[in-house]
Amino acid sequence: MQAVPWRICAAGVADAPAIAAARYHSQPEADAAIGHYTRWLQAKLQRDEYIGALARVGDELIAGAGATLLDWGPRSDTGPVHTVARITNVFTLEAWRRRGLARALTQAVLDECRARGLVHVMLAATDMGQPLYQRLGFDCKRNEMALRLTADYAPPAPATSRGSS
Repeated sequence: MQAVPWRICAAGVADAPAIAAARYHSQPEADAAIGHYTRWLQAKLQRDEYIGALARVGDELIAGAGATLLDWGPRSDTGPVHTVARITNVFTLEAWRRRGLARALTQAVLDECRARGLVHVMLAATDMGQPLYQRLGFDCKRNEMALRLTADYAPPAPATSRGSS
C-alpha cells in the first residue's frame, strides 16, 4: 500500500485566511469578502462553532472541509439543545482532485460532529459534489428554498382569483 503524500489536521484560527481565500478564489473583487470571511471564521473557530479538516503537503494547503455549527432551537428528538452542522468550505486544488481528499476530509468533519453528539448535518451541493455526498449517506431534499433579501426587495403581488364575485 502506497503512503499518501498529504497529512490531515484540524483547522485552527491561524488557518482562517487560507480557508477564506480558497472559498473566494474564483470570485471577482474577492479581497473584501476574504477579509470579512476571515474575521467571521476566526471568531467561529475561537468559539468552537466551526469544525474544519485540512489536507497539507508540506506547508501547502491542498484541500479542506468544514462545518459551521448552528443553534437550531429545541426539537422533540434531540431535547432542549439542538445544534445543526452545515457542511461548507469543501475544496480541493485542481492538481489534487480525484484522490479521495474531499471524501476523507468531509468524513473527518462528520466523525467530529458525531463525536460531539450532533445528529443533523446539512449542506448545499454543487453538481460536482452531489455524488460524493450521496456516497457519504446524504439524501437530496426537495423542500429547501432560498430568498435573497436585497435592498430593493418587494414581495410579488398575490395572484388574483378569477371567477368569483
